[in-house]
Formats: sequence, C-alpha cells, structure tokens
Amino acid sequence: MNKSKPKHSAHGLVLGIFLPWIVWWGMAEIPNLVWAGEETSVEAVRKAFEQGQYPKVIELAEPLLKKGNASAPQVQQWYVLALAHTSKTSEALDAYERLVQDNGREDEVLLKQMAIASILPLRADMREQMRGAAYTALREMEAIEAMPYLEEGLGDQSGMIRALVTEGMGHVAAGRQSKRFRDALKDGAALVRANVLEGMAESGDKKMIPIITPFLTDDQLIVQISAAKALLGLGQSQYWERLERGVRSEDGYERGASIRALGDLGDPRAVAILEQTIKDSQPSIRAAAVSALGKLQTPSALKAVKGAMFDHIPAVR
Repeated sequence: MNKSKPKHSAHGLVLGIFLPWIVWWGMAEIPNLVWAGEETSVEAVRKAFEQGQYPKVIELAEPLLKKGNASAPQVQQWYVLALAHTSKTSEALDAYERLVQDNGREDEVLLKQMAIASILPLRADMREQMRGAAYTALREMEAIEAMPYLEEGLGDQSGMIRALVTEGMGHVAAGRQSKRFRDALKDGAALVRANVLEGMAESGDKKMIPIITPFLTDDQLIVQISAAKALLGLGQSQYWERLERGVRSEDGYERGASIRALGDLGDPRAVAILEQTIKDSQPSIRAAAVSALGKLQTPSALKAVKGAMFDHIPAVR
C-alpha cells in the first residue's frame, strides 16, 4: 500500500506542475483561433459579395454583425448593399442608419451605391414603365458609377428605354466616350439617334462635326433638327436657318423639336422667332414656345411669356 503512494504523488506532481501551463497556453491560443475564425467568416462574406451572391452575403453577415467584430464596418457595407441588391430597400436603409450611428458620419459613396443597387433589379422587370422608371432614376444621377448600368440599357428591346438611356449618357463625359453610345447612331429609333447627336455636341469637341453632319439628311425630321442643333452648339452658325425653317414647318413634331432646340441653345435671336409660335393653334406648340422663351432669360422673352399666362390650356399656363 505504501509503495503505491509515491507513484500517485509523482503523477499528481506532474499534473500540478504542467496542467496549469497547458491550460495557460491553450487559453492564450483561443483568441488567435477566434480571430482566425472571424477572419475566415469575413473573407467568406467578401467572396460572396464579389460573386454577386447577395442572399448568401446577408446570411453570412448577420451573425458577424451581431458579434460586433473588428471588421464590422466593412461587413456592414456589404450587408447594406446586399439588402439593396435583393430589393430589400427598407431593410437596407435601416442597416445604413445603424452604420451611420456607429461611424458618427454619413457615407455618401455608400449611399450612392445603395441607391444604384436598389434600382438595378427593376431593369429586368417585364413592364416597360418599371424599366423606364429604373433607367430614368439612373439617368438623373448623372454619376460615373451609373454609366455601366445605363450602357446595358442600350440593348433593351424598347426604343423608349434606349432613348432614356442615351439621353442620360449624353450628359456625362464617361457616357459620351462609350463606344456603345456612339454606335447607337445606327439605332432604328429616331429619338435614340437624336439623343446621341446632342450628347456628342455637349462634349464641345469639334472632331464630332464630320460625324454629326450626315444626319442633317436623316430620313427622320427630328434627327435632322437634333443634328442642326448639335452643329450650332459646336459653332457651325450656318445651320441656324434649318431651325428657323423647322419652326415654320407644317409638321407638328418638327415644329416642336425646332422650338425646343432654339430654347436650349439660348441665343437671344430666337425671341423674335418664338414670339410667332406662342399663339400657335396646337397647345403643345404653345407650351414648347413658352418653355423655350423662359430659357432665354431676356426682358423681351419675359414679356412674351407673360402674354401666355392667361392661355385657356392649363399646361401652357
């Protein structure tokens, strides 16, 4: 019986000396293991986001955000955008507000990205009016970030959608420089071609003149007017007569397009021409004339506009 005691004592001694050290080293490694696990989880969220797997991003990010780990700001951003991409706009806004509270400041870049992400799913809607609303919203942003998504709209089956897209792209340098934007000069829809021509003129690049000039003889009058307007905007004053002729045209579309072009160009010479159209028999022409005169911002233009304040058509007033 006595002989076994040393054995047990030695065993206890070993455990007593080494066990605390084993436990200590094990505990010391736990934070590293936890951090490695966290890092792996964050990496998984990143990969899912980059691959466009937005439902998976939401699934992976929520547990991390509840923990409030060190990578939370980055994960929060992916989470906000993933919610927006999956049409959960209300939840995305709530998540964004929490991020702002945590950071103590607004994130304008993220807010813009979130707005774009919320719009994108609507581009695939079967209803033309919903796609139109989506592209109109992207167009109104006039942001470089929206250009790749607008460019995709050039392939939409609806001419109205393509016209919205080209109008938006024409107002932004990155849009005007797009090859697909310039290729839209071959589009079958007249309004699309017209918008591209006017967009080219906004660049102020006189190298566009030989590209625009052939469209003065386009088979659609609205395209001819846009070509003349674009060339005038690039300093080719000889095409003023084309717009004057358009204002006198019997075709309502040509008259309206010519009147709007004169207003957009902002040349005071247009006042005398537009004064003749403010009493046109067509309400749409009178409304276009009033709008064009308002853009000229001269005393004589204002006097002409005042004369239309009592027009019997509400749209004109």
